[in-house]
Amino acid sequence: MNCLQQMMSCLSYTLEQLGLYEPQINVQEARDRLRIESKLWKKCQGDRSDLWNNFQGSSRTDGQLPSLVEKAITHLGSKDIKRGIAVDLGCGINTTVFNLLERGWKVYAVDSSDAVIKTLTEKVSSMGKSWIQDGQLVLIHQSIEEFEFPEKVHLVTATDSLPYCNPKKINNVLFGIKAALLPQGVLACNVFPYNDNPMADNMLRGMFGAWMITKNVVEAVMQSVDFTTWSVTEGMSPGGMAKQFHIIAQA
Repeated sequence: MNCLQQMMSCLSYTLEQLGLYEPQINVQEARDRLRIESKLWKKCQGDRSDLWNNFQGSSRTDGQLPSLVEKAITHLGSKDIKRGIAVDLGCGINTTVFNLLERGWKVYAVDSSDAVIKTLTEKVSSMGKSWIQDGQLVLIHQSIEEFEFPEKVHLVTATDSLPYCNPKKINNVLFGIKAALLPQGVLACNVFPYNDNPMADNMLRGMFGAWMITKNVVEAVMQSVDFTTWSVTEGMSPGGMAKQFHIIAQA
């Protein structure tokens, strides 16, 4: 490789990290980039228990569903699936679980945090709901990577959670979701893009252990999982504070 090629390669890589350049890539290249991201992600893993406990302990049990989850619900409704079985991966303390329960869905709420499971249990009790006793809400203390679906489901949601899993295991997670979805079942999830400011990316990695990705990598990975239909669109976080890639996929 001559000097010009090296300079162009470095420039392309820098622009790509900023989310300003997205060359077409194949599935193998996407997996290679996830492995690179995994190394950066692993270096930033550390003891952030206090930070996470404070973050996850903020109870959010009312309000609207995230827009991509509402979109998935609307799609299922168009297929005459008004309520069914849902799994919220990395559920945290958010509106999704409670909103689905109020709509009559059975929900598996999966999270790797003891604090989250305990808070959810206490919140449901304080609301005077019998969701847990009736089996409508099943709380599972487990990581997303290790979770095995106990039954076929209509809906899988993973909002603001997949970017905290090991990037190298995302393919396996998606294949597991695809296998667990009933016919016409839907996945609604999001991942984080690189920011225009590399300092923000480093903060996400260092403080929370999140990783970032470019749109073309997401598309290559989704293509490899063989969903019937899928889309990757640019959206915003529920508070409108951060860019995201919203993914909707049908089994």
